[in-house]
Amino acid sequence: LKFVSAGLRGEHKVHIAAMLKPIDRTVRSSLQIVAVFLSFGLVGLLTSYVVGGVLAALCGVYFLSVGFERPKPYHFRRITSYAQYAWLGKLSSRAFSAMDTVVLGVFVSSSFIGYYEAAWNLASMLAIFGVAISQALFPEMSQVSSEGDTEQVGDLVTDALSYTGLFLIPGFVGSLLVGDLVLRVYGGEFDQAMSVLVILVVARLVYEYGNQFITGLNALDRPDIAFRVNGVFVITNIVLNVGLVAAMGWIGAAIATGTSAVIATLLAYIKFNRLVSIELPLMEIGNQFSAASGMGIFILTCREVLP
Repeated sequence: LKFVSAGLRGEHKVHIAAMLKPIDRTVRSSLQIVAVFLSFGLVGLLTSYVVGGVLAALCGVYFLSVGFERPKPYHFRRITSYAQYAWLGKLSSRAFSAMDTVVLGVFVSSSFIGYYEAAWNLASMLAIFGVAISQALFPEMSQVSSEGDTEQVGDLVTDALSYTGLFLIPGFVGSLLVGDLVLRVYGGEFDQAMSVLVILVVARLVYEYGNQFITGLNALDRPDIAFRVNGVFVITNIVLNVGLVAAMGWIGAAIATGTSAVIATLLAYIKFNRLVSIELPLMEIGNQFSAASGMGIFILTCREVLP
């Protein structure tokens, strides 16, 4: 399924690739519910898992326009030369999403980890638009880069930066003003994670901006530079999490995540800007903050007068 999705994205059919996972989940869940009612047990659950993946992959193959060919030696060389750097990108993403929780497990009680995870889930939900932009624009960036039009890659990264904060910026203002109310959905005691939520939303915002530069570096066929940036992020994230959690508790985990994201984003911007001159969309980002501030004033007023 992942292989077919990658092929579709390479053909610029990102909209079709995006539908495969929902198809997989829908078919899998439906069959698993039926399997449970029919008392098929673990075999039924696992079979449903396989059937869902196979059906989704077949749907993707239908829309693939390229055929299957026997790979040649230079294909393996090119894949190997890219993969030796690209693997750290996955590790970096995993470290960003899980390292703080792992370190928290050593220093704080399980209840605080639950509060922290609730805040993290809310912050991650707001990042969905930036992630979608990165996945959608990468094939286009890669194609224009292979054609030698590196300036167009810079323009596409600028466009990505313009819209990355579309949910996260108002989400930041909202978390400041009503974050405690939203967290109470998980339970009354979860509102104490409000300060963590605010910091994590900022961390997600900065990280997603940095991710656009990383995507641009990979599109320029410079996974070696992206590798170094991701390496700095992983090391910084580990060191800061251990140090700050030990000193400050769960607030330290959020600060460590945000600080490491800032460092990695600045480094990614510097590295990318050396390859391609880029104009930061400060006006567009400023407009989003202005609109979010107007929303914040209205929400603050409502919170003062409404139950």
